[in-house]
Amino acid sequence: MNRITSTLKVTLGALMLLLMFTTSVVAQESKIDEGAAAVTTQMKAKLSLNDSQYTKVLHVNKTFLKSATAAKEKGGTRVEMAKKMRALNDRRDTKLKSVLNATQYKIYKANRSSNYKKLRAYYENK
Repeated sequence: MNRITSTLKVTLGALMLLLMFTTSVVAQESKIDEGAAAVTTQMKAKLSLNDSQYTKVLHVNKTFLKSATAAKEKGGTRVEMAKKMRALNDRRDTKLKSVLNATQYKIYKANRSSNYKKLRAYYENK
């Protein structure tokens, strides 16, 4: 009887941990989707994105937020984090440059700090 009770407790404990982990991952993913959608919607208005561009920019922003969140969770010194974020931003800019036309990219660059601040709020306050 004690073995059954002990096994049941261990199993229930493992299920509870799995449930908590799954809920945390889903909530984090939801926050990333929310942040990427908010920034991309703002960019759509400012840059006059068409539907195809919107979809591609949304994907770029989601990828950036996922990578930034992972880098933040991995941690490191301030200098290491700054290097990681600079590399992520450069990669994002390169991808956006391939999606946007010259005029849109020029407007994007002028508003880049605003977009970055908004994205940063989502990956720092996950």
